[in-house]
Amino acid sequence: MTQVVGKLSILIALLAFTITCERNPFSSPASKETSGETPRNEPPPMAMTATAKSISTLFAEAADCPNRYRCDALDELYKLIEGPGGREVVTAAFDLIAGGKIREQDRQGKFANQVIREWLLVLKNKNALDAQTGTWCMAQIRRALKTSDPGFTGSLQLLALNSGLEGALDWVEEDVTGPGKTTENACAAGRFLSGYLKDYDRARRWLKNAGDNGLAAAICSLHHFDHDFFDVERDELPLLRKAAGVPKLAGEIAWPLLDHVEIHRQDARFRAIAGMLTAHPDEKIRKQAIMLSTPEK
Repeated sequence: MTQVVGKLSILIALLAFTITCERNPFSSPASKETSGETPRNEPPPMAMTATAKSISTLFAEAADCPNRYRCDALDELYKLIEGPGGREVVTAAFDLIAGGKIREQDRQGKFANQVIREWLLVLKNKNALDAQTGTWCMAQIRRALKTSDPGFTGSLQLLALNSGLEGALDWVEEDVTGPGKTTENACAAGRFLSGYLKDYDRARRWLKNAGDNGLAAAICSLHHFDHDFFDVERDELPLLRKAAGVPKLAGEIAWPLLDHVEIHRQDARFRAIAGMLTAHPDEKIRKQAIMLSTPEK
């Protein structure tokens, strides 16, 4: 009997010890409150991922993407330009262009242009594209074009004009009035500017002060200019006659002139201007002039 009581006492003691251990606060599970540290088995936040790669690496990886519509590197660049680091990404894009190692038609060239354009659009939509930012961007464009592939000139001019950057109109106009510019430069500038001018005053200044380049720019602007901005008798016809009367008129002026005459071919006054080029030394220009100088059947 004594032995039974003893064994029972030992069993009760063991049960009591077990219950005490289970209720011991030091043996309870750890608190679920976070410590502020990122667990090792969880992926880091997006911002940490973005800083892990240099921006230039993202541009290189974007160029290698087999599908630009599903390109993680390009998506990452777009996310960055929407944040406070947008200017850093755009500076890297200008650096790529200025490096002279990529062409405007290369994938990196296209992406560099695209990133700059999208950044400006983001700022514009946020009403954050102020004069200071526009001046900075124009300075970057000028810097990049000093050493870039010449193909970037047109695309960056259009970018500046489309974004309404401070001084963009005057800058593009330098291709008309600036020293060392060709009639081809002037013609391209006239085409670009024609869609952004609100009157014909600049074209009149080109004709007065810029010689052959002014004539080229004015002729090339006609095709795209809003005709409400000038008078046919006062501006349009005298300009076309002046150009058509130039001996051995350069092809980059003659072709846009004939293109414009073709629009007005039903008008005898314009057909007469085409007739002035029927003796042009270039056979193709001659043939086109002969055709346009006759009434359309």
